[in-house]
Amino acid sequence: TVKIWDVVTDVVTGVVTGVVTDTINGHARDVSCLAFNPGVASELASGSYDGSVRLIDLADCGNARVLQGCTGRVHSLAFATGGSRLAAGYTYGVVIVWDARTAAELTRLSARGAIRSVAWSSDGAAIVAGASDEKTVR
Repeated sequence: TVKIWDVVTDVVTGVVTGVVTDTINGHARDVSCLAFNPGVASELASGSYDGSVRLIDLADCGNARVLQGCTGRVHSLAFATGGSRLAAGYTYGVVIVWDARTAAELTRLSARGAIRSVAWSSDGAAIVAGASDEKTVR
């Protein structure tokens, strides 16, 4: 389940409060990671222990495109600058790069150990992944 809050800061007290505005269901197992698309403000990616990534259109009542590429759990998601590509890190040492516009798989990158985190360089030319193999970043 994905919960969405509107967050408001009181200008006098500085107290931050939030109100749940939406709940989105769809994954068969726990949601493990989320990432907003920097190029499409209304698009959210969600990754799950069911092995799927969902590209959710928040402007269209939570309708989603499902990216199914690996049977392992999704641990991390990261959009490239501009939001055209999405990297997903999986339990079985795989990073899948997706075209966020067409939902096509672009490539698979392999490492030893579960991929726990992924990130793009600011120019979109490199991906880094933290894996549980040798405590290294590849």
